[in-house]
Amino acid sequence: MKTPRLLASFGKAAKASLADLAGRIAGVVAIDNGISFTLDGEEYSGTLRGRNRDLVVGFNKQADVAIAVRVLLDGDAKLVGKKIK
Repeated sequence: MKTPRLLASFGKAAKASLADLAGRIAGVVAIDNGISFTLDGEEYSGTLRGRNRDLVVGFNKQADVAIAVRVLLDGDAKLVGKKIK
């Protein structure tokens, strides 16, 4: 069964949106029970729990960014600092 065009369009838009979000994340590092990263120059802290609890940060930059995206989408990240200049 072929995917309807509308659903395919939604999928492409979601993929582009996630890629854009990933491109705005930098400096992912491991901290106690979580991660720290910047998004648009603002510092965030996130907890690795649920589906993310067994993930390990620090082996691959691209994977680290993907972990930060998952933590954001799961609502487990919070803003801890203002814009870094």
